[in-house]
Amino acid sequence: MNKPSQPFLLRLTSSQLPNWLVGVLTCVFFVLLQALVFEIEGIKHSYSLYSTTFFFILTTGYLVFISRIINNNHEKGFFKLLSYTKLNESEKQDHIQEFHDQKLSWKEMLIPICIGLLHGFFVNGASFSFNEVPYPFLKVYSIIQILIIWIMIWQSTSTYLRNMTKMNRLSRAIEIDILNTEQLMPLTSAGVISILAFVGVYTILFIESIDSIELYNPALLPLIPSIVWMVVTPLSGVRKRIISAKELEIGLIEKGIEGDKKALEKSRIGNNLENINVVDLMTYKRLITATPEIPINIPTASRFIFYLIIPFFTWVAASIVDKAIDYLIG
Repeated sequence: MNKPSQPFLLRLTSSQLPNWLVGVLTCVFFVLLQALVFEIEGIKHSYSLYSTTFFFILTTGYLVFISRIINNNHEKGFFKLLSYTKLNESEKQDHIQEFHDQKLSWKEMLIPICIGLLHGFFVNGASFSFNEVPYPFLKVYSIIQILIIWIMIWQSTSTYLRNMTKMNRLSRAIEIDILNTEQLMPLTSAGVISILAFVGVYTILFIESIDSIELYNPALLPLIPSIVWMVVTPLSGVRKRIISAKELEIGLIEKGIEGDKKALEKSRIGNNLENINVVDLMTYKRLITATPEIPINIPTASRFIFYLIIPFFTWVAASIVDKAIDYLIG
């Protein structure tokens, strides 16, 4: 059996150090690296100059920290789903091996590298000469920052989607139980927890650039599609399976109401038909009809809404603080 491989972003937090500490050390590393660039270029160290890269520094540290949290949540949900299946041990081991193998091919990594380099050169000029452009090392470092952000975002997003796709595939081995759709809740939870990566990055963006953040800002355009993508991926096909199971169960109940007790033996309540009457069957039918077509509960729904409003509240709070400081200074 081959040893499972993880992307570099996850390997950073594979040690015994706490995830938050690795994230902090990542931030410290890039602050020191920027200080080194300033020293090489002879640039005076000042808070205003360091603040220009706060978004990059905080985002890299945050992604290192949150990627491990999200991946661990996915792994926990995966094994919970696995416990609900009726697979034999060999089949379970195959799914476990597949889930743990998160290797990203070098061909796939060419995509964020190319995008990052193009983005970096577009921001810093299509070309420059070390002898002609002021602060050439700072220019190169700026391009490297953009490249690193693109690679980290790509690695994290790709890992989340792979995990959730594997969880979705495993869920097909779980028989739909209309009275217990909680078995499929790890799929919904995986999608909700995954949007934390996007929400966190956008929250940092709102804090970092209070004056430039407007509702029409192009940076906000990918937010909603990304969130939808993360939530839909693990639930792909699940709704159809639940609807199909509901229709089958309701059909059996209706036959039972019409007097076909034999049909009820194939239903979910087939082992509890003693003393059941038409009123009971009609009540049971309403219960099945009201069953949500996606696995969701109040805590998960509340968490999803809370995650979505974090960036907005951050923007409002940061704007209030910013205006208050301006008022006090003025």
